[in-house]
Order: sequence, then structure tokens, then C-alpha cells
Amino acid sequence: MSRIQNKIDKNKVKIVELLNQNIDLKYELKLKRFTRFSEEIKQLGTKKEPKEVKIKIGHWNEFFYDEDFPKDKKHAVKIERKEICEVDGERSNHWKKITYYTIEDI
Repeated sequence: MSRIQNKIDKNKVKIVELLNQNIDLKYELKLKRFTRFSEEIKQLGTKKEPKEVKIKIGHWNEFFYDEDFPKDKKHAVKIERKEICEVDGERSNHWKKITYYTIEDI
């Protein structure tokens, strides 16, 4: 291999590491938004081939205010939101497992 090709390969490794670090940081930032977590077991699959999946759900609250009133808790409507953050113990983006980059992706 030439010297230039070695340098290209080293740069590809650095790029993959940075992309994967960004994925982890984005996931951690999402977890900070949640005020509490819960776990559930969901039944997926078919009757012939049932499959149980353990999911971790993050919950947070959002407040909406009436435009005619000042922003105070007295006139706020509280809505609880939730999002799946793990499926079978693996990080996920809703139901889709988070995939990391490899050198072949570059």
C-alpha cells in the first residue's frame, strides 16, 4: 500500500469513530430530556410465532399555554409524552435498533 492509501485508511477510521461518538452523544442528550423511565413487555409477532420484547420507555411532560392568558401554571395544559429508548436492552430510535457506522460505510 502506498503512503497516501495508509493516510486515507487512518482518516476513515477517525471519521467512523467521530460519527459513532456523535450517535452516542445524541442518544445521551435524548435521555436527559426524560423525567422518568418505565419498562414493559410487548407481544410481537404472530399467533404461530409469538415474540416477547422488553422495551424501556422514557417519559417527559410538555406544557401548552393559552394565548389569551399569561404563561403561568394555572392556565397550562400538561401533556405527558413518551418514547421508546431501548428494545431488548439495546439502544433504539423508537422500534429501530441504533446502528453504528463501519469503515465499509465510508
